[in-house]
Amino acid sequence: MNIKKEVFRSYYIRGIYGNGIDINLAYKLGKVFGKISKDMVVVGHDARVSSNALNTNLIKGLLETGIKVVDIG
Repeated sequence: MNIKKEVFRSYYIRGIYGNGIDINLAYKLGKVFGKISKDMVVVGHDARVSSNALNTNLIKGLLETGIKVVDIG
């Protein structure tokens, strides 16, 4: 997977689903963030069509690191 560096900003990640942002990026972010987090992460999303897929894969990556995840939808 080729990750576009343009999606990473100073304080957030921004891009278009399917063009820089996809489920593979969400999963990899979950794996990395889970490794540097303490013991729990709260995850939420908005109502866009792509949100459920991104949310699911982010959580999958987080859980694989052993971190507790609270999904607030």
